[in-house]
Amino acid sequence: MENDPPPLGALQALRYSDVLAPCEAPRELLAWLASVGEPVPEGRKRLKLGDPVAVRLELVIGDARRFKPGSGSYDAVYLDPFSPKANPALWTDEFLATLAAALSPGGLLVSYSVSGEVRRRLTGAGLEVSKAPGPPGGKREMLTALKPAP
Repeated sequence: MENDPPPLGALQALRYSDVLAPCEAPRELLAWLASVGEPVPEGRKRLKLGDPVAVRLELVIGDARRFKPGSGSYDAVYLDPFSPKANPALWTDEFLATLAAALSPGGLLVSYSVSGEVRRRLTGAGLEVSKAPGPPGGKREMLTALKPAP
């Protein structure tokens, strides 16, 4: 979910196509973004990336609070609305419960926010929360929240 996607040029400058080669997903995603123009229109876009299809991605452009996923629809959710202080509306118990319900059993929510408040709220939403090492050159830690199998 992205309310204000970065411009295409900024995404191209990140060189994910090179970093993640031979994965075709970054190239295919950039091609789709180039085809829709800027600003990217609000709505949902489902992409099948890779040949043969290795990843199915649903990109939601718009206010995440209006997002209404189906229960158990997603294997992974990346949540990065900065900290609860910076963006409190996307760290509420209600919003996090919506995301937790959207995960399939064994699904994973990942975030760079590792605050105690975020961990407690995700645990309250029924997820098993832990810290993991962050990516090289990035934050030291990140958060993972697993939806347990029933």
